Amino acid sequence: MMESETPIYETSKKLYAMSDACSDQQEKEMLCHLAGILETSLAALYEDVYEQLCELIDPHIISDTDGTSAGSKNSLCASVVGSTEYLLEFWLLNRHLENVKHP
Repeated sequence: MMESETPIYETSKKLYAMSDACSDQQEKEMLCHLAGILETSLAALYEDVYEQLCELIDPHIISDTDGTSAGSKNSLCASVVGSTEYLLEFWLLNRHLENVKHP
């Protein structure tokens, strides 16, 4: 089973619980099969990646005095897309420094 607490995971967890409570072996197998298909779908992959990105970005979001956040030296954006764009722009602007030796 998937490990994150996403809607797809919750649905597959319910399907597994229904299969555990089911007395008909054929129905039990079908419910487990459906849960497996759901967990290995592209939607599950995208959901899992999004959750991982949120977990990485959230600790680095600091709200401004007006309650918003933006990509800056002090904080990432509250938006995963916004933070990713900011990080990519920062990397693109500074990638030439990778070969510079620091004292």
